[in-house]
Amino acid sequence: DCAEGAGILTEVGSDDSQSVQISPRRRNFSFLFRVYYALAGIVPGLRRKIRIRRLPARMSIMGCEFDLHPAKNATEFRMYRNGCPPERQSIMRLQYLVAGKNCLFLDVGANIGVYSVLIGSKMGPGSKIIAFEPNPDVAARLRRNLELNGLDAMTQVEGVALGSAESTGMLSISRRNQGASSLAMPLGGAAHDLEVPIRRLSNYLSEAE
Repeated sequence: DCAEGAGILTEVGSDDSQSVQISPRRRNFSFLFRVYYALAGIVPGLRRKIRIRRLPARMSIMGCEFDLHPAKNATEFRMYRNGCPPERQSIMRLQYLVAGKNCLFLDVGANIGVYSVLIGSKMGPGSKIIAFEPNPDVAARLRRNLELNGLDAMTQVEGVALGSAESTGMLSISRRNQGASSLAMPLGGAAHDLEVPIRRLSNYLSEAE
């Protein structure tokens, strides 16, 4: 049930400087769209066309603001469609654990910052987030969402992948879903490769102590 996560939806201009309110309240954003999207599964390729036509939008989700690009990322599309993140129950449990406490939160494969933003918003004074996202396009949206929620000052965004040794590697990134990437295996013809730095997690833990 994502009803509690639904909120205000606004369209975001290409320069991210303007937004126009579409609806004062969207619960499950929206029931009719979800039914239409389900029925679209009957027609080959129609769901993909629906995703491509979804414009960037700003949504209030679980009390936080997100700039979403639903045509580029499966996680963002689900948030846009449902009004809440796919991992809502896990996030709520983590929010309960960190509420008001001084915490160090490591977000490995941070994507657009769903965990960093929603959990960071509940942490107490003196807390710190280290968010790792090697895809530069996704990392830019991560930084934007942190900034929207006033969490940029407490968050260290690292544009690196994590591994067992200091090196570089080829990150295979899906063209259809920018949140999907892999160092271990190529994703095939629907992907492009990007060389990224690889760092050891232990380095960051020693710095944080």
